[in-house]
Amino acid sequence: ATATATATATATASAAADAVAGSVPTTDPTVNQTDLDEAERLKSAGNAHMQKKEYGQAVESYTSALKLCPNGPQSHVYYSNRAAALLSSKCFEAAIRDSERSLALRPDYAKAYARLGLAQFLLGRFAEAVEAYGVALRLDPDNKASRSYLEKAKKKLAAQRAEEANVNNTNKRTNNNNTTNNKKNVAPSEAP
Repeated sequence: ATATATATATATASAAADAVAGSVPTTDPTVNQTDLDEAERLKSAGNAHMQKKEYGQAVESYTSALKLCPNGPQSHVYYSNRAAALLSSKCFEAAIRDSERSLALRPDYAKAYARLGLAQFLLGRFAEAVEAYGVALRLDPDNKASRSYLEKAKKKLAAQRAEEANVNNTNKRTNNNNTTNNKKNVAPSEAP
């Protein structure tokens, strides 16, 4: 029952995440201090849920923070943290969207690039993962996790490309054999 409740909470929270952040955000300097304080409290609650592996509740907390401050000075963190919770919930496409929303607010936020890279990696999009991790490391060169995943993504990408090349070569050989066989099956023209 707990797994079902968590899955339902995560799915609901993921849908709410999309509803809150349907467009590309921009920072709004007019957000009032009361909303900022409450959003920070909600972020802290989300972080506590993450530590307890209560990912659906974490998504809900970050979503509530974003409802209060969709474009505040820390909103890029709320989006990125929600992306982390969505990653842990295996909602990879939603994690990509939130990482991109975080980066729309703060293009130099290395954690958002790292989370974007992880979502792409887990979806098997290794070229995109390499790109995201590369930017993350340019922004935060000492991040060991990003460096490790960049290397893993590069290896997976090389293997993926080798496999694609192997399939292409096999297809070419098959096509060449079919062409040769078709020529052998053509009846010779009768000579006059």
